Amino acid sequence: MTQLMFWDWFFPLIMILAFSLFIKSQEFSQFILPGLVSLFFLQSIIFSLPYRLAQFNEQGILSLIRQKGSSVKLLSGFYLSRVVILTVQIVLVIVLGALSLGLTLQVNWGVLVLSFGLSMFVFLLLATFCGWIVKKQNAALGLSQAIYFLLIGTSGVFYPIDKSSGLLQILSRFSPLYYINNLWTEALFKQGARLSGDLGALGIFLILFLLGVAWLIKGKKKKGVRKYAGVAQVGE
Repeated sequence: MTQLMFWDWFFPLIMILAFSLFIKSQEFSQFILPGLVSLFFLQSIIFSLPYRLAQFNEQGILSLIRQKGSSVKLLSGFYLSRVVILTVQIVLVIVLGALSLGLTLQVNWGVLVLSFGLSMFVFLLLATFCGWIVKKQNAALGLSQAIYFLLIGTSGVFYPIDKSSGLLQILSRFSPLYYINNLWTEALFKQGARLSGDLGALGIFLILFLLGVAWLIKGKKKKGVRKYAGVAQVGE
């Protein structure tokens, strides 16, 4: 739990402070802020959601609620609270990041709203998929860390992809964080150049993650039906 709170709250502040102390280039500051926003979106969701879903499963909370009522209310409340908290966090990261790095934002409000919505939905679906495929809290945290560092390494958040190796440029095309970073660059500084391509790629990721989550939920429902049917037969 302490490790989870570190990734969710303290790590972004440490990153902003570190960059504000050591970065003096205005150009690089403009490059890094959208990356920090994109990165915080990813880590705030990927480190909290799978862990909590695994916790609900491991402690039998979901099974208990399914027997007594509907688990939809529990999950809806949890997701809604996560969205509200993340909204506050993102606003703070943008404001504190801009002030610390000495930047003047040139906000494209339409793209900002679009970036926020897509970042939220893509990473929520990815985190939900991860949370459903693991059964233990420690496994969820380990999987979250693996995905987190894999996406960081292939997204160009800290170093421009166009100046990276050819292999990394190819791998970046399979990273949703890469496209979300591009959207936030356009949203905060009006410097995104491939909006249609970024939106199309994120649309594909959105559909794939949605299908994956739907498949997992359908499989869990079938297992639940077979389980209760077996219990009923034993009772007879």
